[in-house]
Amino acid sequence: ELAGDLSRIVFAVGQLDVPEEAAAGAYKVVGCRLALGRCAHGTSLGDGAESIPDDFSSATVLVPGDGSQGHRQDYIVRRTDQVLPAVVVEFEFRRFEVEVPQLLCESCEQAPAVVVEFEF
Repeated sequence: ELAGDLSRIVFAVGQLDVPEEAAAGAYKVVGCRLALGRCAHGTSLGDGAESIPDDFSSATVLVPGDGSQGHRQDYIVRRTDQVLPAVVVEFEFRRFEVEVPQLLCESCEQAPAVVVEFEF
């Protein structure tokens, strides 16, 4: 059961990233259906439901991604009854290091490889 004021939560849709400082461990994510009604489009979600214009039931903002990831769209709703929890996903996050062996020269197969760029 979800408790609290859900009108203060920013609901994200799209490609979500894992923060660099995320700790290893088990996590739960709740996927929700939103009854958006008339949705205002803007550049900032401000202070939650208080930032939704009077004639609207929800607000959205497009968050552009950088070169490594796509964009996402964030939503806020005016009232808690606009949120319907649909699915709970539980997953485990583990950090690990990948060792990449040093590349060797293709000619002698002993010296470290060196990349040379030529302009044409």
